[in-house]
Amino acid sequence: MKNDIHDLGLVLDSRVKLILIESWDEPRVLETLTGLAVKRGLGLHTWSVTEGLQRLGFGVEQSDEAASQEPEAALRLIKADPQANLYVLCDLHPFLADDPRLVRLLKEIAMRDTPQAPTLVLVSHACKLPAEVQRFAARFSLALPS
Repeated sequence: MKNDIHDLGLVLDSRVKLILIESWDEPRVLETLTGLAVKRGLGLHTWSVTEGLQRLGFGVEQSDEAASQEPEAALRLIKADPQANLYVLCDLHPFLADDPRLVRLLKEIAMRDTPQAPTLVLVSHACKLPAEVQRFAARFSLALPS
C-alpha cells in the first residue's frame, strides 16, 4: 500500500484532475486514498448513488444526502469546490452512458488547470469513459497485495 500511496501522489503531482482506478477491491482503494489524503493534508469525500456525497475525516460529515445522491448535483458541488480536495466517486460509469450533462461536467472538472482545483477519482470494477473525457484521465492500478 505504501508504494500505491507514493505512486498516486506522483499522479496528483502531475496535475491530472481525473483519475480512474479499476478494481474489484473498493475497500482497499478507499484505504489507499485515505492514506494519500492524510499524507497530503487533503480533504477526502466519497460519493455513491446510495449514500450521496460525504466528507470523510474524524467521523463522517454528511452534506445534504438526498440532494447529492444524484450524480449531476454531486458533480456540480464538486465543480464549485475551490479547494484541492479528493473526491472518490464509486460506480459513476453507468450514468455517463446516456447523460451529456454529466459528461460535460466531468470534462469541465477535469480541464481545470489550477493547483487548487479538486481531483476526481472514479472507482469501479470496470469503467469505459466517454471519448471526450478519456484524454483528460489517468488510469491507475493498485499493486497486487503482498
